[in-house]
Amino acid sequence: MIDAVALRARLADVRSRIERAAGRAGRDPASIRLVAVSKTFPAEYVRALADAGQIDFGENKVQEALVNEGKLKEAGEEFNAYLKLAPEGPNAATAKALVAQLPK
Repeated sequence: MIDAVALRARLADVRSRIERAAGRAGRDPASIRLVAVSKTFPAEYVRALADAGQIDFGENKVQEALVNEGKLKEAGEEFNAYLKLAPEGPNAATAKALVAQLPK
């Protein structure tokens, strides 16, 4: 069972810490992109974070990124997957094509 309230609280805490750190560094907090690492978490957790306003997620497997992206887009959620790619492998071409479509 997902504790959506706890996930929202943790996300709010991380955003607050980013805002304080940005202030100490003299940076605009809006210029910092929070990428939630969603690898190994089921799509329901990713969906709960997306419902809380998180849209950038880090994945290391193309298949997981595509599954999460599909489920969230079906629900009308915005989802950006950032993949850590190995230079070789059976999914390298698919991953590179997916990454080419991501916002910069």
